[in-house]
Amino acid sequence: MKNILTIAIPVYDYFTGFLRNIEILNRQISSGNNAVTICISDDSNNSDVENFYSTNFAKNPLYTYIKGPQKGAVANWNRCIEGNDSIYSLVMHTDEYVKSEEFIRTLIPILETLEYDIIILSLKKETKTKSYLHYPFVFKYLFLLFPQL
Repeated sequence: MKNILTIAIPVYDYFTGFLRNIEILNRQISSGNNAVTICISDDSNNSDVENFYSTNFAKNPLYTYIKGPQKGAVANWNRCIEGNDSIYSLVMHTDEYVKSEEFIRTLIPILETLEYDIIILSLKKETKTKSYLHYPFVFKYLFLLFPQL
């Protein structure tokens, strides 16, 4: 049976952001949710992420690690998306993160009932002074051009 979701984490020299993501996601996956896999694609100039993966997840079949050649951000994302056989892929950059401990438990039943090729999740952006919903600029532009989407 195919996994429902692969969470792709492209990393480039931001180990702290990677740790923040992987810690909350690992707690949710470790709680027995085998519908989800994590693919780490690492373009970093150092071996921090590689060493962490080798120590903590190398023997866990729910985790995959890919050391890039450094060919840019898009190639880094695509390595994770192309290298999995899940129904859906979610790209989670190291400067984004999930705050909810219920993220995977909430998302999987929704994905199991949908039949769409693309699902766009909104982000809640937080600064020191405010919090607001945020969509990446490219999607704002897309919806302005094609409001029926």
